[in-house]
Amino acid sequence: MTRNCIICRENISKISAKAVVSPWVRQLGIKKRMSNFLNCPNCGLGFFSYRYTDEEMHCIYKDYRGERYVSIRNSWEPWYDFNYNSSHDKEEWVSMRLEALTNFINKFEIKPNVVVDIGGDRGQYIPNLGQEVSVLIDTSGKEPVKGVIRKFSLSEVYKPDLLFLSHVLEHVANPLATLKDLFSYSNTIYLEVPYGVPKISKKRRSKIRFLIKLFSTISPKFWRKFAMPATGRKSGDGFLVQSEHINFFTEVSIVTLAKILESEIKLEVNEITTPDGSRARVIQCLLFAHN
Repeated sequence: MTRNCIICRENISKISAKAVVSPWVRQLGIKKRMSNFLNCPNCGLGFFSYRYTDEEMHCIYKDYRGERYVSIRNSWEPWYDFNYNSSHDKEEWVSMRLEALTNFINKFEIKPNVVVDIGGDRGQYIPNLGQEVSVLIDTSGKEPVKGVIRKFSLSEVYKPDLLFLSHVLEHVANPLATLKDLFSYSNTIYLEVPYGVPKISKKRRSKIRFLIKLFSTISPKFWRKFAMPATGRKSGDGFLVQSEHINFFTEVSIVTLAKILESEIKLEVNEITTPDGSRARVIQCLLFAHN
């Protein structure tokens, strides 16, 4: 576990709260039961101290949103069912996502020829920006939508003009290293992440509540009472749980990332509709590498 900020490397002397590693994540192959939540006083990043290894990331994402993934997660979190999962492919929601992406990017008159979506499911969220080539790089192995070419790595793509990293950075163990690597392939990155850091209340610091939450991981019967969607929505007061999202961003933490990368940034905080019909805030930004 780390005690230094994973972006600015600031030493964090105080743990904000203890956290329980979600039982459905553990069922996928994560052995860790407990973690800590830290909030950097310098850049404002919130993150869990336990960072998944490459092997653990593979366990979580090799069948991401596939049949086994949904079945295991649903057994612990009833709201995450096959209907919710399939809503990511519904034409109405995909159209809204494409409109939000296009409206933001068109403000900056970007005219890419080769666009690559990293972690974009089937490539259904790649907007039409006038590009000749649309490429998908995703670990799920799903069949891409019409007009999208699947590749296994960026090294297979010739001169990508624009990279999409939408709702990915909150999952990765090392956000800074991830962006540095992407800038070695392209000078322009579209980045989108859920907005906000969990607020640490007295209840969330309670040792008794932590022990109750930890005990509830022994059975879905107990855990289901606490299960509810939260990402990008208003922060509730439930106990902190580490699952697939391990990083939490504000404008300051994203701007700090850009400064460390010595890149220009265009950033907005906007509200989008989620697949379940709720509303959630996201950070949308474009990062431009200085040549």
